[in-house]
Amino acid sequence: MEEVRKERRKLLIENAATVTEPVIKPDKFSSWQRLKRVVAYVFRFCKNIRRKSDPKQQFLGPLKMEKIQAAEDHLVKQEQSTLHQQMEKGNFKTLTAFVDNKGIIHVGGRVDPALVPYNIAHPALLPHKHRISVLIAEDEHRRGHVSVAATVAKTRTKYWIIRMHSIAKAI
Repeated sequence: MEEVRKERRKLLIENAATVTEPVIKPDKFSSWQRLKRVVAYVFRFCKNIRRKSDPKQQFLGPLKMEKIQAAEDHLVKQEQSTLHQQMEKGNFKTLTAFVDNKGIIHVGGRVDPALVPYNIAHPALLPHKHRISVLIAEDEHRRGHVSVAATVAKTRTKYWIIRMHSIAKAI
């Protein structure tokens, strides 16, 4: 009987290690804001399940801004997984890319960091043809329905999307 229990435990560990498919697929969303909020609610749901034994420690009510920011950071890191190999090869030397303490790749700049906030002086680097990059560009375009150059400039205050100009033209 003891041998059967040990074998079952091994099987469970093996199955848990093989699941690598993302739970939330950005392709299913039409809004950057909605995607961030859904990811934040999923994070909250997971934490509440872990704290199920003590209902007083569960989180309820509207999302706080730091939880939405944590979801945004998670999505950006997930999207940047392809960029780490390119960065190691030196493809982004002209952008002076670096990795911050959260693991997000940022672009260096010539702007004095004392004059502007960190995310404007060092926008996060994102790949070209990924869904999150398109969602961010569409979100910035929706906020003002402005020209291609203005959409690119507004987007680059927080994100440096590779070949952003072509994405903005397609919107």
